[in-house]
Amino acid sequence: KNPRLCHAALSIIESLQEASVPLLPAIVSMLDEDSSIHHQEVLDLLKNISATQIDVPFPASFAKHLRNNPAAPLRCMALQILGNLGKHQKLPEHVLMDMIEALKDRDNTVRQEASKNLNSLAEDAASVASAVSKLLRGHEQNTHVLAWQVLSGLGEFENFPLRVWEEDLKDADKDIREAALSSIGSLDIETLNVQAVAGCLHDTVATIRRLALDKMRMVGERAGPYLEQIVEIMRDDEDDSVRMAASAALGALGEVAAPCANHIGGWLEQGGPDLRKAALAGLANLGEATVPFIPAIVNQFKDKDVSVREAATECLVNLKETSALVASTLVDLLRQGHEIEPHFRVAVLQTLAAVAETPEPCVSVIADFLNDDDNNVRMAALASLRGQEEVAVPLLRGITKNLRSNDKRVRESALRSLAGMGHLAAPTAPMVAERLSDNDAEVRCIALETLGGLGEAAGGCCQAVAERLKDDEVLVRAAALKNLCRLGAAAEPFAEAVAEHLKSDRSIVQGAALEGLRGFGMVTPEHAVSMARLLFKDAPLQIFAEVCRSLEMVGEATDPLARTIAMYLQRGCSEHMEVVLGSSIKLGAAFAPFLPVLAPLFGKGWETRQQAAKFCGSLGSHAASLVVKGLNDADYDVKAAALESLTKMGDAPELYQHVQELTKRSS
Repeated sequence: KNPRLCHAALSIIESLQEASVPLLPAIVSMLDEDSSIHHQEVLDLLKNISATQIDVPFPASFAKHLRNNPAAPLRCMALQILGNLGKHQKLPEHVLMDMIEALKDRDNTVRQEASKNLNSLAEDAASVASAVSKLLRGHEQNTHVLAWQVLSGLGEFENFPLRVWEEDLKDADKDIREAALSSIGSLDIETLNVQAVAGCLHDTVATIRRLALDKMRMVGERAGPYLEQIVEIMRDDEDDSVRMAASAALGALGEVAAPCANHIGGWLEQGGPDLRKAALAGLANLGEATVPFIPAIVNQFKDKDVSVREAATECLVNLKETSALVASTLVDLLRQGHEIEPHFRVAVLQTLAAVAETPEPCVSVIADFLNDDDNNVRMAALASLRGQEEVAVPLLRGITKNLRSNDKRVRESALRSLAGMGHLAAPTAPMVAERLSDNDAEVRCIALETLGGLGEAAGGCCQAVAERLKDDEVLVRAAALKNLCRLGAAAEPFAEAVAEHLKSDRSIVQGAALEGLRGFGMVTPEHAVSMARLLFKDAPLQIFAEVCRSLEMVGEATDPLARTIAMYLQRGCSEHMEVVLGSSIKLGAAFAPFLPVLAPLFGKGWETRQQAAKFCGSLGSHAASLVVKGLNDADYDVKAAALESLTKMGDAPELYQHVQELTKRSS
């Protein structure tokens, strides 16, 4: 009865999350009180609970507030709560009916909210579709339109009201025609009545014409009989969006629409950017019929709208059968050099890289642009050489000049081009090493990766790479740790310096150090101990996995390492102990003094028990009593692991009777 006390209680409940579920009946009962002082607050709380909890058992009495609450905003909130619940659980039939009934609410916002939340009921889609379909007859226009909106959001379902749909496409009300057309997503596209959709191609409403054309695009070649109508719309319609949809529909027809290539190509020289993009999309699928328009398509690279230039590139890349002709046209354009605008040069270079199947004729032309006055052009030229490494070797000098550009993007692009060339770029190692002192951290990282890619050819740069182990930027230190080991035998003296970084307090550095040490080919027992100690720091799962991969490479088991692993297992608080056991199996006899640590593991989850039983096999007859635990385990996989270990036990008489008993049971 004290409003402030009640408010405080609701605030506390909101912070309880899962623990608030038993209180739901009491919370919902507050909505039954005549006073509405807490109704908004209670509904807010219920909305938050329903949005964050899966399978929340809301009291059955809640749904009546959808009908009875006099305030439209609160009825909307009740719908949102039920929509949240319906995403994860099946709602009772009477609740569904209440939500569907809300489509006829006197308030428009409530009707819209009902439509939106009915769409979200994944578990009840079939029931909703069946009930909502009944609203398509004998109800007012608003309800009729909302019913189609609900059906359109439910995806494909059986018993789609096909006859009603076909009738509604001819309805006098434009909103009903539009809603029916929009609902096609709920209909299997293979069974779509294309003729019914074609009847809307000349509708008086532009939106409906555009929707009809969009559906024609979806059915592809089945729209072939209506080719002339679509061309007519593209030529004569006054609405740009409709002409764009017509072009897309023609493009989806593929080579069936080839006779219309002239109509589509004509829009490249007129209309706005959207229409030109639509024309490019259409031409991309017409095959040989597009060839006469290649110069006009290339001319779109001059467009100031970047999206048009991108559409032109995509169109030319799709013309796979004419790629040689496209490449030849682009090369001829590039030979005009600085006579064409920078953004044009960039677009041509980018497209050439995508379409050229035989790069040799193109490389000499690209070379001229490695020293272009425009940084974007140089970047495009460098990028176009990737994937053409062998023929690009003569251009090494031109590429390396860009390593000293005043634009970091150009320096990065030059490094990436060299990285892609691998050992072929070996002569550039000293120039790449200069970038290790670049004032940009990202450039330093890419330079380290590039040197790593050069491998032993960059062995003379080991000292310069090792100096980056002390870099101020953590990402640079990590890159140096990962790539130092890739420089071959010359880098081996720096293995200890890499191991020192296992002590770092940054997980990214620890992980890079682990990866670097593994890259040297052998993890020494001393390094392994340092690695194992990382497990005690509640390391992130990624570091945990890196440590375990590294332990598998230990060349020799030692007492300190076995002791460290035993201490870790003794803590018994890791949910990934089975991974550590699996990774430490090479410890073998060195672990024998620590056998008591293993016994409690046979009381853990089945995966840990399985790995413990398998681990015992590496300990010989010392672990016979523990293998017995595995043989008597109720889990088949644990028992199988123990039997596998049994074959490694050697002379262990105490196991004989257990084997006999198992043999009797299995037979």
